[in-house]
Amino acid sequence: MKKLLKEFRQSRKSLFSAIKRFPIRFREEVLFDKWSLKDVVAHINGWDVLTIEAIKTFKKSRFPKWGTTVAEFNKISVLKRKKWSWNKVFAEFKKLGVQIHKEYSSLPEELWNKKIYRNRSFTPKTFLKIDIHRYAKEHLPVILKTSKKISKTNKK
Repeated sequence: MKKLLKEFRQSRKSLFSAIKRFPIRFREEVLFDKWSLKDVVAHINGWDVLTIEAIKTFKKSRFPKWGTTVAEFNKISVLKRKKWSWNKVFAEFKKLGVQIHKEYSSLPEELWNKKIYRNRSFTPKTFLKIDIHRYAKEHLPVILKTSKKISKTNKK
């Protein structure tokens, strides 16, 4: 698990860096399909909160509840933070990064491959792999590509 935790830290650090370097004046402009960078970060925050709460509940030998559809959850996560300032959303992202790592790191080894949800196949290990993938393979490349595109456009 140490290897996966290290990979998690690195993927989160890379994502943090890309978000922080994103041009300030474009952070709240819709550039990612229907979302701004602030919305993307709000979406990530929503999933991080869900993961943290699921792991905390799981550590207490209880099954967390699986709520709604992924699309609905994404919408709710973004809408909840819509009126927040960029600084508040980004501060939450930083705080959640520390919390989620703490929850994963403090999970007893015997729980890593046990099902978190009663009717789903997710384990803490699969959650961690999903988080790494989301950060490194989904969000990071799109943020970097968009940032690069903005930089090129502004140089013209």
